[in-house]
Amino acid sequence: MEQMRSGAEINVATWLEHNGIKYEYETHKVPYISVIKGGECEKCGGRAVQNRVYTPDFWFPTSGFYIEVKGRLTSSDRKKMRDVKRSNPTLDIRFLFVSNNKITPAKPERYSDWADKYGFPYCLRSVDKSWFE
Repeated sequence: MEQMRSGAEINVATWLEHNGIKYEYETHKVPYISVIKGGECEKCGGRAVQNRVYTPDFWFPTSGFYIEVKGRLTSSDRKKMRDVKRSNPTLDIRFLFVSNNKITPAKPERYSDWADKYGFPYCLRSVDKSWFE
């Protein structure tokens, strides 16, 4: 098992290997366009954008989808993933949320609500085995 960034990713990789599921870890680079908040293009006066690259956690060559493992889903994570989806609408990106925390303490919206709202399949705490059947 290669160097992973979190204990949650190690747990996912261990589960995948135990279940004989082939995966690649952080091997793909997905280009996307991010709108710069408050930015304006000097040439056209439109919204300023920036080319960026997203590296998904897990790629499943047999199944053709990605899994992003999240312990925390920060506002910058949420913006990035909306931008990735907007730039690559046919990509199948799924989330594994370590817990179903509230987005902010003051609001009732949880990680699962956000995923539903933006059309991201997700599972909570452990990999959804049905994704591989």
